[in-house]
Amino acid sequence: MSKTNSKQQLTSLLFSLLFACTSYAQQSINVSEAWVRIPPPGMQMMAGYGTFTNLTGNTIELVDAQSVSFESVGFHISEVVDGISSMRKLDSIILQPDEPAVFEPGSRHLMIYTLKYDTQPEGVQIDFIDKLGATHSVEFRFLKSAPE
Repeated sequence: MSKTNSKQQLTSLLFSLLFACTSYAQQSINVSEAWVRIPPPGMQMMAGYGTFTNLTGNTIELVDAQSVSFESVGFHISEVVDGISSMRKLDSIILQPDEPAVFEPGSRHLMIYTLKYDTQPEGVQIDFIDKLGATHSVEFRFLKSAPE
């Protein structure tokens, strides 16, 4: 076997493995009822919600969220401490197997800043990056209020 042929086979194998890992990563979490609240006119901040479910037998730690549709996306939590309501940024989200992580108003949520389009689409893709570098893509719908 020639060196060129071996390199081509190795390159082909590496691309196949990369594709398999990417396909697996995209199917390792599910977000049911994924939605972004439609903001009032002129408002640049939005919030995203849904129920994240880890479909694997291993813990997944989401460390980043991003979207080509928005300036930025981050993990936040709203909470009341000593009677004072506040919101703080979360560095990551831990998804345990068989333990849904609920993102809802008044609790954990996505803080989303500045839609990059002049007109609001029906939905947008948000990519979640885990601690191992895998990307998990989720389609979020724009809604006025929580789905019923």
